[in-house]
Amino acid sequence: SIMILASLLAWISFAPAHAEALTERQKISHVLDRLGYGPRPGDVDRMRAMGIAAYIERQLDPRRIPDPAVEQALAGYPVLALGTAELVRDYPLPPPQVRQRLASGEMSRREVMERYPAERRPVVVAAQLQAARVTRAVMSERQLEEVMVGFWFNHFNVYAQKGPVRWMVPAYEREAIRPHALGRFRDLV
Repeated sequence: SIMILASLLAWISFAPAHAEALTERQKISHVLDRLGYGPRPGDVDRMRAMGIAAYIERQLDPRRIPDPAVEQALAGYPVLALGTAELVRDYPLPPPQVRQRLASGEMSRREVMERYPAERRPVVVAAQLQAARVTRAVMSERQLEEVMVGFWFNHFNVYAQKGPVRWMVPAYEREAIRPHALGRFRDLV
């Protein structure tokens, strides 16, 4: 943890060539830009009170950072907690027979919409995942973790609209990426 902290401090301090000319407020904003999604209201003052090194050390252990506002906001995205089988059950694609009946005119669009309402379609899974990503980026106190989850999720990217993958992505992020985002690469893979 000390080596990582030292590496992050060195990495942050290299960014602007004129770092020694920066005010404390500018340095803090720079750290917030590098380790998160930028300063939010009150972040600069909170970091000034705790110090840059303490902030970084805290970010390196996200489980110790309470984040009740994000947890409450994420409750509005039920797909995040569901397993793959539950997602397939709750957000199904119309079966081929239904699509065929629609194409042949045996079923109307309205009948299909009544059977498979918009709020229960597979596209909702991806939409809620995207909304959760933005919610975390904006609200989370665990900014470094969110940046690293985004980095690793992109690095090991899968196409969410490809066949059954759409129902697997929430578990993939929750179980494979998120727990290891600040850990060892070997564990992540």
